[in-house]
Amino acid sequence: MSALFGATYFLPVYFQAVKGVKAITSGVYPLSMILPQMLLVIIAGATVNRLGYIPSFAITSGALTAVGPGLFSLFRPDTPTGEWVGSMVLTGVGGGLGIMMPSLFGPNILDLRSFLSLYNVIFDTSLRSQLRAKAPNANPQAIINAGATHFRYIVDDGDLPGVLVAYSNSIDHVFYLTAALAGVASITGWGMSWKKISKKEKEDLESTEMPDTEARSAEDDSTRNAKNKLG
Repeated sequence: MSALFGATYFLPVYFQAVKGVKAITSGVYPLSMILPQMLLVIIAGATVNRLGYIPSFAITSGALTAVGPGLFSLFRPDTPTGEWVGSMVLTGVGGGLGIMMPSLFGPNILDLRSFLSLYNVIFDTSLRSQLRAKAPNANPQAIINAGATHFRYIVDDGDLPGVLVAYSNSIDHVFYLTAALAGVASITGWGMSWKKISKKEKEDLESTEMPDTEARSAEDDSTRNAKNKLG
C-alpha cells in the first residue's frame, strides 16, 4: 500500500513538472494504473475466495509492484508514452493482486501519512541538490516556492532543460524507495501462513471495501499536500 501511495502521489508531479501537462491531464494519465488495479482486486479476491491461499498473491504482487516503480525511476523528460503507460499498467496489476491480502491477517496499522512525509523529505532534499548541479544559474528556492506547475514562468529558457532533469531525477529518488518497499513486501510474503483461509476469513474478504478508512484519510491528506506542492 505504501509503495502504491508513493507512486500515485508523485506520478502527477512528474507529468505536470517534467512533461508540462495540465493538472487535469496529469490526473487522467494514472488511470492506466488505477483501472488494472481495480480489475485485479476483483479477480484476486474471487480467486483467493475459491482457492483459499494468500501468500502467492502477496509475493507476486510485491514483485510486480517493485518492478513498476523501478521502471518509473527510469523516466526522463523525453520518456515516450508507451513506456510510462506500460510501466503503470504493470504496477496496477501488481497492486491489484495483493493490496487487500494483508487485511485478512488483521487491521492495517501502517500510517500512510508517515510514508508520504518521508517521500516529500526525499524529494525536497534531492530537488535542492539536483537544481544546484543541473541548473547552477537558477534560483533553487524560487523554483521550489513556485511549485511544479509554475516554475516554468520564472526559469530562463537556457536553464529550463537542467531544471526538468533535476525534477525528474528527484522524483526518481522517491521511486527508488517505493520499489524497495514493494520488494520488501514481496519477501515478507513468504512469511505469511500457507494455511488455507477459513470460511469466516473468506466472508471478510468478500465484504472488505477498498480503500479502508485509514487509506481514505491518508489519500485526502495526500491530495491536499499535492495541491500545495503543485502550487
